[in-house]
Amino acid sequence: MNESSIELVLSSVAIIVSTIAIFVSWKTMSKTADWQRKDLLIRRETEKREKEKEERQKLLPYIELVHKVQRDFVSLFSEYSDAANHFFNDIVDLADIYDTRDKNEEGTRKKALRHHMCGAIYQIIKENKNEILRAHPLYLFSTVIYNEYGKIDYDLDLKDKSDLTSIEHNLKVLNESINSKDKFKYERQVLKRVKNVYKIYFDNEKKIEDTIKELEDARIKYENYDFDDTRTTFYIEFESLINLLLYIKETSTSKMIEAPEGFDNRILSEILCEITKVMIVNEGILKLSKY
Repeated sequence: MNESSIELVLSSVAIIVSTIAIFVSWKTMSKTADWQRKDLLIRRETEKREKEKEERQKLLPYIELVHKVQRDFVSLFSEYSDAANHFFNDIVDLADIYDTRDKNEEGTRKKALRHHMCGAIYQIIKENKNEILRAHPLYLFSTVIYNEYGKIDYDLDLKDKSDLTSIEHNLKVLNESINSKDKFKYERQVLKRVKNVYKIYFDNEKKIEDTIKELEDARIKYENYDFDDTRTTFYIEFESLINLLLYIKETSTSKMIEAPEGFDNRILSEILCEITKVMIVNEGILKLSKY
């Protein structure tokens, strides 16, 4: 083998050795990068678990408080729900007693007045279902329920209107089927019988007021924390419980006022709102029990 051939062989060997060295170095760097990635993922996962643990620890006092209040109010909520359903059934059935329509009349006579009252109430609840337990009682009961439905005047808003909503249609039938004198009788029955529902608040006023204050004080502290996703899920339950107690208080203390003689155009609208408010509280109790 001449000198030129030897140099060529040595050169080839050097290239091979160099290639192997580069390959080994690349594999080492690749493994190191892979280890670093895995280490980073492990550290991130550990940090995430630690943060979740820390958040759970922060949430624990509030979770325990909410569960304690729910246990303490099981019987009261049940009592309110029973009273609300009893009041609802009695009052809507009472509408049929005041029905002045001819029993043999076709059309609207086929549908009892209690069904028109129920239809209007259920529709209001359906339209505001997403607001129940989320909205503050002053907004829900005053701004929405009373302003939108309680102020509907038969002469001004329904009598000559042809394009009626479902609620307006039911109210129009009720107004045209109950005479003025019986509207006042109906109103007095509502005011008398709803006291059995509102009595639950007044019998437990101190307990309810003290609990509202305890929950609202806790909410102020709670809102000082910077929670992540856990805040959204738990806070709904927390806020819902406070609002439910406020609903019971608001409906019991902001009562319907008896209309003066001669002003019967809005009586049935106000009766509708009074019944609806009670049933919204009842709906809130059912909703809270599902959390």
